[in-house]
Amino acid sequence: MNEDLKKAYTKARIMVSLSPKVALLAGLCYRLNFEFKDDVEAMATNGEDVFINPDFFMNMDEKYHATTLLQPTMHVAMLHTTRMGYRDPKLWGIAADYVVNNWLDSQGMPLPEGSLIEHRYDSMTTEEVYMYLEQNKNKQPPEPDHKDDLLEPGQGKGKGNGGDDDKQDQQGQGQAPTKEEVEESIKDKMLQAKVHAEETNPDRTAMIGSLPGELQRYFEEIDKPKLPWVQILRNWLNSPSKDKYSWQRPNRRYMALEEPMYLPSRVSKNKLDKLTFCIDVSGSIDEEQFSIFLGEVKHILSTMKPRLLNLMQFDHILQSQVDLKTIHELDRVKFTGGGGTCIQEPVLEFAKNDAKAMVMLTDGWFSFGGVVDPKKPVLWAVYDNPTFDPPFGKVVHFKLDDLNQGRI
Repeated sequence: MNEDLKKAYTKARIMVSLSPKVALLAGLCYRLNFEFKDDVEAMATNGEDVFINPDFFMNMDEKYHATTLLQPTMHVAMLHTTRMGYRDPKLWGIAADYVVNNWLDSQGMPLPEGSLIEHRYDSMTTEEVYMYLEQNKNKQPPEPDHKDDLLEPGQGKGKGNGGDDDKQDQQGQGQAPTKEEVEESIKDKMLQAKVHAEETNPDRTAMIGSLPGELQRYFEEIDKPKLPWVQILRNWLNSPSKDKYSWQRPNRRYMALEEPMYLPSRVSKNKLDKLTFCIDVSGSIDEEQFSIFLGEVKHILSTMKPRLLNLMQFDHILQSQVDLKTIHELDRVKFTGGGGTCIQEPVLEFAKNDAKAMVMLTDGWFSFGGVVDPKKPVLWAVYDNPTFDPPFGKVVHFKLDDLNQGRI
C-alpha cells in the first residue's frame, strides 16, 4: 500500500472512531480485515474481509472515506452475506444497500452521489425491502447499475495492495469457511465491539436505539446470548482492556499525517491481569462435578493466560482461596464444601482484592441480602436457573447437563 493510500485509510479509521453515533459499528470496523485490491470494482465483503479498490477510494472526495469503511461494516454486522440464501444476488445487494445507506444518511454520514437512498424503506428489514422490490420491479424505474458487493464466504481472498498491517498477502490459501463459521466469527466480533463501546460510551440506550431495527434487536438480545456459555466467557475475558490514554505523549502515527491530528497515545495495561474465579460448592455439587468445573478453570488458564487466577470455593462461607499461575497448580486444589449458599463473603473478598474481574459459577439459588456491588466487572455463569437476575454484573445461562455431556 503506497504512502498516500495508507494516510487516507488511517485518517478514515480515525474519523470513524471519533463519531459517537457509530460507536458500535466503529468497534466492529476495527476488528475487520480491510484489503485494497485492484480486481475489485469498488468495494465488497465476504462477511469477514472487506475489499476496496484503491483507485475508487483515492479518487473520491475524502469526506466520503469514513462512510466507505462503514458501508461494508454494516453489511457484515447485518449478516447480509449469509442471509441472502437463494435470493437473487443483485436484487438482494440492492435491498441491503438501501437499508445500510438509509441509516448512514439518517446519522448525517455523507454519501457519494448516486448512492441508493429511499427513506420510505426505513422501517423495513432487508428481507422486506427485497420482497417489495421483487414484487414491484415492473412498476418503478430501473435501479442504477449496481456493483455486486456481497460475496460468498472466503471469496475474494488473495494478494492485494495492503490494508491492515499489510498482512493479507497469503490469505485465501486454505479451505473457505462455512456460512456458520462466518456468522460465528461476526457475532464474536460484534460482542467484543459492544463491550468496548459500552466502556467508552455511557449512554448505552441512545447508542443502540439509533441503529436500524433489525440490528438494534440483535444488539439488545446479545446480553441474552444463545451461544455456548464457554464461548461467551471467552469473549468477555478477551474484550478490550480499559487502556488509559495520555496527552503527554502525542501519538506519532497521527502526527505524521499531511494534516496532523493531535491525539493521545495509549498507556497499555495487561488485558487480563488478575482474575477471580469463584465456584459455588454448596450441597448440590460433588467432587466429580467439581472436577468438571476445574476443567473450565484449566481452559481459562491455558487460553486466556491471566497473570494470576484467584480461585475461590464457597458455600455458606468462603471455604478456600488460592492464587494460581499455571495449570499444573490445579493439582493441589481440593474440593471443600457441601453446605448451604451465601455469596456475601466471596463478593466482599473480591471487592477488597486486586483482581480486575470475577467469574461466579453457581446455580444462583441464594439471597442477595447484605451483598454489596463490588464496583468491578462480574460475570455470573448460572446453570439450571433461567430466572436468575442479579442486581449487578452480566449473566450467561447454561444447562449443567449440557456442560457435563460436553455439548457446550
